[in-house]
Amino acid sequence: MGIKQHETATARPLLQSTSSLWQRIGPGAFAAPMGLLGCAHVLHQLSVMEGAPFAAASTGLFALGGAALVVLTLLYVARGLTVKGGIRADFSDPVKVSFTAAFAIALILAARGLGLYALPGAQSLLLAGASASFLLAVLVVRQWFRLAIAPGDITPAWLIPVASTLVAAKALGDAGFPTLGFFIAGLGFFGWLMVLPLVLRRLIVEPALPRALMPTLFILIAPPGLAANAGLTLLPEPLALPLALTCLGIGLFFLAVLVSMVRDFEKAGFSPAVWSYTFPTAAMASAGLAIAAASGGSGLTLMAHGLAGLNIALTLGVSVMAVRNLRQRAGNKKAAPAG
Repeated sequence: MGIKQHETATARPLLQSTSSLWQRIGPGAFAAPMGLLGCAHVLHQLSVMEGAPFAAASTGLFALGGAALVVLTLLYVARGLTVKGGIRADFSDPVKVSFTAAFAIALILAARGLGLYALPGAQSLLLAGASASFLLAVLVVRQWFRLAIAPGDITPAWLIPVASTLVAAKALGDAGFPTLGFFIAGLGFFGWLMVLPLVLRRLIVEPALPRALMPTLFILIAPPGLAANAGLTLLPEPLALPLALTCLGIGLFFLAVLVSMVRDFEKAGFSPAVWSYTFPTAAMASAGLAIAAASGGSGLTLMAHGLAGLNIALTLGVSVMAVRNLRQRAGNKKAAPAG
């Protein structure tokens, strides 16, 4: 069964008055708060290194990303309550099922944000997010085993569950749970080594990705950045920096390939997948800043600031595109004739 066949799966509304927004909200929507919160963490790291100018922007983006996560979670729950088979259809789609792990990543990033400001509930939310990361990874792989997946169904989004476990590993290590961090980091590293060859085979051998999914190529750089961060947190100093530099080097290679394809991404236009530009570059920037702080090298610091600037620019650009798209849809809806 191909991507198009899975996309035609129907979900029957239970209530005639159900909002079309509730019917259309899917797991891919959680890429928005994931991207905003990822950029907020990059801004926080910059504020630690450079001082106050980035602190206010970091706080504001944490608030915006957290609010987006709450709203989208409520909308998704509303969809589950009002659209029969809607959530089940998400888990039966070989593309959408991988995006479910974006919720776990956003939850963990929100918890870390609460922890930075010593707000109550941060640790409980972190443990909930880490548990969701593990459980969603189990459910995603279970569906991979059960679905009749064609080679063309594989996309870079398959790396999102991998990314969620690596995010959880670092967060648990920072929160004082190194044993749990190692436990889930092993899953993340194994998943990266297992899934990456499948994704590369699909990209090299199979037909090109649909235009709307082209931005998901940026997900290729998320696991290297996250693995570098997890290594710096969990491993002893003699091992941490070499592993982090090695992983960052892999990510920089893929990033260079993607930058050389800028015209292909311009042709892709706007779709929900454009949020894939945000979190993966945040993962690389965060790793670069952490490595620069650990090593103190001027060259690494310059590179890290370049990665941070790229992430901030892409997050701002995608946010503007998303707002314009929402305004355009609202305008089209108002202009549509009644009946």
